[in-house]
Amino acid sequence: MDCLNELANDEATTNPTVHLNAQISSPKSHNSKVWVLLGPNAGDNAQIIHLASTLKTGYLTIALHYNWLYPLPAIVKGNSLSSIKLHSRSAIQDAAKSGWPQVVIACGPRSVPILRWLKSASAGRTKVIICGRPRAPLHWFDLVITTPQYRLPQRSNVLSLPLPMARFKTTQLQQALMPWREHFAFQKQNIVGVLLGGNTWPYRYDTQHAHRIGRYLQNTPGYFLITSSRRTPEFVLKIIQSYVQDRCWVYDWRQSKSVQFSPRANPYRAILAASQRLLVTGDSAMMMAEANASAKPFAYFPLPKPHWFSYLLPATWALRWQRNAVSKRNGFLVRHINNALAHLIEWGMITPQRDFEALHELINQQGLSQCIEFNHRTRINDSIVVHNDLITAAHGAVLRFLQ
Repeated sequence: MDCLNELANDEATTNPTVHLNAQISSPKSHNSKVWVLLGPNAGDNAQIIHLASTLKTGYLTIALHYNWLYPLPAIVKGNSLSSIKLHSRSAIQDAAKSGWPQVVIACGPRSVPILRWLKSASAGRTKVIICGRPRAPLHWFDLVITTPQYRLPQRSNVLSLPLPMARFKTTQLQQALMPWREHFAFQKQNIVGVLLGGNTWPYRYDTQHAHRIGRYLQNTPGYFLITSSRRTPEFVLKIIQSYVQDRCWVYDWRQSKSVQFSPRANPYRAILAASQRLLVTGDSAMMMAEANASAKPFAYFPLPKPHWFSYLLPATWALRWQRNAVSKRNGFLVRHINNALAHLIEWGMITPQRDFEALHELINQQGLSQCIEFNHRTRINDSIVVHNDLITAAHGAVLRFLQ
């Protein structure tokens, strides 16, 4: 999952084993029912840590560092630890000496062979939960927690949420704000946070789209706190900034990447806390989830045009067929072809292109957000704030494995 939370340097990605629960002090002596396997993406890690922290059972986190084998398909890697580096394997094996967990939670396709190994080594006693899109047969997992853009079929072990899981305590946001208060020109009223994502296949930002965002901000009242991410092209940030030069504060990820990130060095959460309203690019489900979790009114910018080459790929045609089949559900041929596609996706044999339109449609329907129309002056509707605690549904689904 692409997300602006990637700005943060997650401590868990720099150590083979990190114990975020203070009750656990050593992988060899822990007695945790829940393990959390962390990957390279801080946004994904944030999701599964949020989920594990709601279980109230204590949890062990193990950071997985991958070797050159990780790009191979999950069915080729099998149920093994061969795709992770030696120190990550040792961390798992040391933790297993104190007993197998009841539940293991991970995110993304890279973790699939490790989850399968744990289930096999524990003789099936360990329940494996994966978030996002596994790119593998769905029946390999006890629970798959996903979101609409991945287009996974409805199955008994698939839980689809309108947005990724995110949760902030009020104190967390306020504490994040403290070091940045003097930078944000708090004498200004009507502070608007602008969270910029960037290129994510097949969507590519160009100068035309950047100018559209810039002109919208120019015509929108308020003082803007703008933050970029590693996916934000440099020219996009410069163009947007040029439209509101005299009423904005800008955090450029590139200029700060040499600094060791910490809550003090990264203003992302501080911007969530300081803003009265939020504007988010529509290419990041996690940014929208965190905007929702901040309980602030937010709207999202429409996506840029997809790259022309994407129209030649089978993944794009599979997605187009799925979307068209919704309006032609009664057709015999369409229905059966759509069912066949669903089975191929279920078995991990094909992976449709991410369907951000499905995600946007759902959050609009549920009143979580609204789309900005560049041709009109879209006013962010304060009444659409529906702080939907997405973790609650996932919590209930996971809790049944611990009873």
